[in-house]
Amino acid sequence: MAGCLLITCTPEADKTTVTQLVAERLPGADRLDADVFGRMLVSGWANMPDQDGKSITSAT
Repeated sequence: MAGCLLITCTPEADKTTVTQLVAERLPGADRLDADVFGRMLVSGWANMPDQDGKSITSAT
């Protein structure tokens, strides 16, 4: 069964703890830390491609 579980809440509400526990208990699950992902995009370390495969995070 494929799917996506999105957990959002106010700051300091233990989202990190909850998502780590969920990821450890679901076979094949992984978690993405949105703060880390956001910093990667802003810093240019990771590029998000558009539908044509071109980077949408780099200046063109």
